[in-house]
Amino acid sequence: MGTRSDIIVKRQDGKFVRIYCHWDGYVSHNGRILFDHYNSQTMAERLVEHGDLSSLAEKCTKPKGHSFDTVVPGHCVYYGRDRHETDTAGRVFPSLAKAWPKDSATEFTYAWVDGKWMVGNPDATPASLVDLGWVLQDITNREPKTAIKAFGMNLVIGHRGGGELPAKPKRAPDVVPPEMRLTTLQMVEQAGNGRIFTVDFIKRTNGEFRRMVCRRGVRKGLTGKGMAYDPLRKSLLTVWDVQKGAYRMISLDAVLAVRMGKREYRWNGKHLVRAA
Repeated sequence: MGTRSDIIVKRQDGKFVRIYCHWDGYVSHNGRILFDHYNSQTMAERLVEHGDLSSLAEKCTKPKGHSFDTVVPGHCVYYGRDRHETDTAGRVFPSLAKAWPKDSATEFTYAWVDGKWMVGNPDATPASLVDLGWVLQDITNREPKTAIKAFGMNLVIGHRGGGELPAKPKRAPDVVPPEMRLTTLQMVEQAGNGRIFTVDFIKRTNGEFRRMVCRRGVRKGLTGKGMAYDPLRKSLLTVWDVQKGAYRMISLDAVLAVRMGKREYRWNGKHLVRAA
């Protein structure tokens, strides 16, 4: 089964066009292609001209010999243009809210709005959109592993830059304003609207560092039976790993940093504190 996605483009006339893409909708594939090859108003509009996609690629032109059955590598495959199916044209809407998928079976929604690509949760609202460039940076910015100390334990963690290893965080005084803190409960609540966020944390099973780009509210593969226990009672948060395309658990009592949109919070030994 493909990883399905929606692609919404705000045209120069102010209207919004939405198309469907069946294959490889995850951020590290479709997101990367959109960001690298359709990162202008002209290219974004050109992409959606031919309607729904079977697969997204670096070019949306139709070279000689290209069809649904004989694909020329590096070229998009459209259901209408390349397979001659009907009812595959892009749907046009007056606003982003109207264009947002309703009761969608897709797993990612990409939107070209005001000159940049965003990515969000199709099961939520446009408020879940975050800058695609930030998400791609978080996915690819994985540094060599280096031993440091955190929470008084020897851990394996990837940290940015060279030079000396970071010291164990000092205990923070109780003078951090509440509005600058992020409690784990607030983190769970803010992540509940389907927004994509990044978490640095320590795995309980092996003490290793993880950086995960994830979101909540994904329904893929759910049977409706639920789990045998409540993960939150064990200080675990169930999320969808955007890069791996699978459900994962985050240990809430071992979170080192959280980034949600433009806001980043870092563990200072006592609180998750908003970075300057």
